[in-house]
Amino acid sequence: MKRPKTREIKFPQKQRILRKSVPKEELEAAAAAAVYAPSNYHCKIDGKLARRVKPATPCPREFTLQQAGDAMRAAILAGRVSRQWIDGFPKHLWHKDGDVWYEACTTAGTPGTYHAYPIEVYGLPAGLKR
Repeated sequence: MKRPKTREIKFPQKQRILRKSVPKEELEAAAAAAVYAPSNYHCKIDGKLARRVKPATPCPREFTLQQAGDAMRAAILAGRVSRQWIDGFPKHLWHKDGDVWYEACTTAGTPGTYHAYPIEVYGLPAGLKR
């Protein structure tokens, strides 16, 4: 029997950098227009995952769409945003719920539409590791 190929991880520890100073107006505009889009692979809809592809794991907390959107907007307004921005939106943002940190990400294809996932403390930007 053939051994399966190991999965190559291109950027396992790609460093995230926190943006130090962002004008308040820029943060407010991004927070007002940002949208949360849950993942079919990680977020439960009606109590179950819409799609299950291993190694995807369910989100450890059941956020409503409103709670997830509010948490995302609070993170933007608090300035927990990455240095890289796409069309007026931070590429990454971070929110802490209890002892769990979450990272939300947007892409060039859908700027301002975020999906979020739990992240380990070592994956956070240096300014948030406290």
